[in-house]
This record gives sequence, C-alpha cells and structure tokens, in this order.
Amino acid sequence: MDSKDKRQISKNHSYIQSFQHALRGLVEVFKTERNFRFHLLIGIFVMILGIIFKLSVVEWAIIIGCIGAVLIAEIFNTVAETLVNLACEGKYHPLAKRAKDLAAGGVLTSGIIAAIIGLIVFGSKII
Repeated sequence: MDSKDKRQISKNHSYIQSFQHALRGLVEVFKTERNFRFHLLIGIFVMILGIIFKLSVVEWAIIIGCIGAVLIAEIFNTVAETLVNLACEGKYHPLAKRAKDLAAGGVLTSGIIAAIIGLIVFGSKII
C-alpha cells in the first residue's frame, strides 16, 4: 500500500469512528440506490397514514419494524450486489446472477410481507 494512501483498513478505534462509517454507508445507499429511496418514500407515506389513522403503540411498533426490515433488506441487497461485482470484475457468471437474484428476492419477500402486515393493520382501521 502506498504511504500516501490514508484509507483505514484496520478496526475502528472508537464508537464515534464506527458511527461515522455507518452514517457514511447510509448516505451512500441513499445517494446511489433508487430502490432504497423508493422504499424510504413509501415508508414515510405509511407513517403519515399511521398518524391519520391514529395507530396504537403496538401497531406503530409493527409498522416501523416492517419499514425497517425492508430498508435493511435493501441495504444488504446492495452489499451483495457490490461484493458480487467486485468478485466478478465486471464479467458475467451464472452464480453471480444467482446471488444477485437471491438478494433481490429477499428484498421482494420483505416488501410483500410488509405490505400484507400493512393491509392487516390499516385494514382493521378501515373496516
């Protein structure tokens, strides 16, 4: 490694340093991942609906848990895609495609489950 290269490769030395790296990761996923921004926008919309429908504390916990699960799935999907791209160096490989498809399927599954739970929670308010 060139002595001019000051990028950190060792373990974080403090909680503040760990937090800064994590925050940088969230900013990165927000800036670069359209689907993350879409899911975040949907999550904000659902929270507005929660205010309108006056959700209980338990209902809020369930809804926020679902929103969080979808966003986390999207982050891990991005991680998987990034690692696959790094490993494949831009070349096609059927296992790389499979890994990316599986990661995307995880996001889709979490989104479908969150939508079903949302229908149950909000459906009980409408009926």
